[in-house]
Amino acid sequence: MLLSNASAASRRSVIVELEGGVCYAYLTHPNGSRPAFEVLVASSVILTDIREAKRLAKAGCPPPPTRDYTTAFTGNLPRSARDISFIWSDAGDAIIILVRGAKQAAIAEGRVYSRAIGRVGPYGYPWDEEAVRQAFQHVCA
Repeated sequence: MLLSNASAASRRSVIVELEGGVCYAYLTHPNGSRPAFEVLVASSVILTDIREAKRLAKAGCPPPPTRDYTTAFTGNLPRSARDISFIWSDAGDAIIILVRGAKQAAIAEGRVYSRAIGRVGPYGYPWDEEAVRQAFQHVCA
């Protein structure tokens, strides 16, 4: 684990992991450590095919980025916990993950968005500024 942070409003936590050049963030269920949602934040690994990603996911590993659904966005891979900050929604049920001050990924209204996602699929949704803005009107207006 690289970093974790908690919301007093929802009793949820966000956990950020960086392993092997892949950074994921997990939003937990209230009062627990079990992830409710996960989002690919950034990656510097060579993109793999979807079959290999599914095989690794079945083995319990975070799936590596694939050529079909993710981008080669490596410009904002965090190097340490100091690179990461968060913006929580007022209710604590949604979060924006920032890397070096830039919005990189978000979990909002049951969806995950990331600049590392190239098209809608098993990893979530490509970054959508308007959808994120609507979920976080108080901080993104």
